[in-house]
Amino acid sequence: MDRSEQQPAGVIIHDGKSVIYVNDGVAAMAGVKLEDFPKTMEGVVEAFADDATKAKIFEYIPKRKAAPFASISYEIPLRRADGDERWIGLNVSPITYDGRVCALVHLQDLTERVEARQREREYARDLEYLSETAISMVELSQEDDIFTFLGESLQGLSGAKYVIVTESDHEYTSLICRALIGVDEHITAIEKLIGRSPIGMEFPIPDTDLFEIAQRGTLRLIPEGVHEMTYRHISHEHSKFIEKSLGIHCVYGIGFARKGTLLGTTNLLMDSDRPPPKPLIEAFCRQAAVALLRHRSERIREELEAQLRQSRRLESVGRLAGGVAHEFNNLLTAIDVNASVALTSLDREDELHPVLTDIKRATSRGSALTRQMLAFSRKQRLEPKTLDLNDAVTSMRSMLMPLMGEHIEFELETCSGEALI
Repeated sequence: MDRSEQQPAGVIIHDGKSVIYVNDGVAAMAGVKLEDFPKTMEGVVEAFADDATKAKIFEYIPKRKAAPFASISYEIPLRRADGDERWIGLNVSPITYDGRVCALVHLQDLTERVEARQREREYARDLEYLSETAISMVELSQEDDIFTFLGESLQGLSGAKYVIVTESDHEYTSLICRALIGVDEHITAIEKLIGRSPIGMEFPIPDTDLFEIAQRGTLRLIPEGVHEMTYRHISHEHSKFIEKSLGIHCVYGIGFARKGTLLGTTNLLMDSDRPPPKPLIEAFCRQAAVALLRHRSERIREELEAQLRQSRRLESVGRLAGGVAHEFNNLLTAIDVNASVALTSLDREDELHPVLTDIKRATSRGSALTRQMLAFSRKQRLEPKTLDLNDAVTSMRSMLMPLMGEHIEFELETCSGEALI
């Protein structure tokens, strides 16, 4: 039994029109002095009943005429003289008073009981909602936008006009804006104001106190609004302009924290003084932190798998390059051997001697290329050597000249000194 039910009950006796008797308990419930209590039932209804209750009473009057003062019990809201509302339990039964059939009404303050039932219903509703969102989070795939899902869910839970969702970077030193809910019609103005799209905007966290507050996963009112919400990276002037333009009255913030690790934050931009439901928001954000951790782990796993696939492709290319290099080297060897044999049978004055010399020089460069390909395929050890760029460029002159037409003039300029790399 709650405290209000331990208090003395109120008693009213009436004949349908006039109040015949009323005790101090009724006057205390109504918030008036006993001598000021209405003397008629119509006055009682007008003074202490809201519109919905009045409608129920007027609906009951025809039934009362058919069965005067039948026993009945019900609960109604009572509007006290000070404007406060209480829930009252009424038990009506017929009695004979001074030779008249009257109604005896016992009144009991049930406010705490009714509020407890309301809290139980809200708790059951919230529990059902959290269960549904937990299932939805589990079913989200990497292709789904988890940040938009979280933002839209938080908007429905909190009644916020706008919701911002951020994700922490891998070093947990910055927050990256991932979703803006409810700002579609203002997005162009916001982009013009800050000079870019807010999605993907990164906010380093310079103040460790703010970071530690977010890590706790506790919903809190942000006193400085948008300015503090962006970790003071948007100026006071621009912050006030944004708040005024969007009709923001106050800002709440909470972190998606899991075992001391901050995975992201959300900010609820409210257009009224009504605070969001703190326990429900905090429970939802704890669920969201688990979902974000799983989402991030899967994303890292996919990135590692992509790197592994790329590495295997490169390994395949390396094996292919090695095979091609071996075959190419065999062809170059045959060309080089035949050119060498031909050179031994020619005098230096022979017109074919320079041609065969260029062939041997080309096969030498081809052999160097095959060694590089074999090194790329990890089938040969790398052997870095000093290269003179002057010699390398000059040696290509005789090979390039025959490939050019007569209408092309070829000029070669080399360094005056050594050009070693």
